[in-house]
Amino acid sequence: MQTIQSNDENQGDLILSDQQRDLLFQDLLSSIQTKRPAKCEISMDKILEYKLNQDDRKNFDTIKKLIGQYKFQDAEELCKSL
Repeated sequence: MQTIQSNDENQGDLILSDQQRDLLFQDLLSSIQTKRPAKCEISMDKILEYKLNQDDRKNFDTIKKLIGQYKFQDAEELCKSL
């Protein structure tokens, strides 16, 4: 029997420490700098394993959208600002 989770869609259950957050977003930044969507997808999947706070979730969704539009420069600038 599966349990239904009440968390947001596409949001993981793991608690994210500040240090882990910084490492994950640094990894995403490195992936963005390669300008390879497949590499970015791997980094984004790692982030999705964690429960993000509201601000991080909003920024992550924006970065994901920018990568999908191949706007790597904009995604990089936003990621650096985090």
